[in-house]
Amino acid sequence: MTEKGQAEAAIAGWKKALELNPGDAKAHNNLGGAPLKQGKLDEAAAHFRRALESEPELFNARDNPGRVLLQGGKGDEAVRQWRRALETNASPAEARVNLGGALMMQGKHAEALAQLREALRLEPDRTAIMGNMAWLLAASPDAKVRNGAEAVALGERAAALTGRKDAVILDTLGAAYAEAGRFAEAARSAREALSLAEQRKDAEMTPAVRARIALFELGRPYREPR
Repeated sequence: MTEKGQAEAAIAGWKKALELNPGDAKAHNNLGGAPLKQGKLDEAAAHFRRALESEPELFNARDNPGRVLLQGGKGDEAVRQWRRALETNASPAEARVNLGGALMMQGKHAEALAQLREALRLEPDRTAIMGNMAWLLAASPDAKVRNGAEAVALGERAAALTGRKDAVILDTLGAAYAEAGRFAEAARSAREALSLAEQRKDAEMTPAVRARIALFELGRPYREPR
């Protein structure tokens, strides 16, 4: 079965669960994910709201409204939502990851880094957290946030744990090497990322990585815009 077919089968299964139990919190929570990805924010929010009404302590249901708000351009409200989610202490690492992501999007890099540090302390082998931290430490426009050596350490560990098969991690490692002044290694890592991105026909990532390779070949690090 294709990935699309598996997703459709899962949706059908959750819909069947709701027919049997209209108050099934997990079914509502899972059914909210598909419209969220499609940008159908009202439909997604309705499912997440029903999930919370049925099971107030279901962490993902408390967390997902923040995703709706962030996708709808309401970053401040999303940050408040995830700060409230932290108070439940049901899944604090996930809440901190999401809060860190929202803060990153708002350009609050020092605050974002603090949240991600705590998330990594709670889940020390989670490569996505390592990658997000390494990106901030390598590419933040705030010099007080950047730390090339730490970015490289995190990026290398994440790359090893993912078998150098994760394009985003390799792209991040390239940025980390560049921040540390290791431009030849930066370009090599970015080329690995580019190859993987091209294999999966990622039209958004491919030109971005190519642009970073050009910077590294000129001996310049990458910086996120302010």
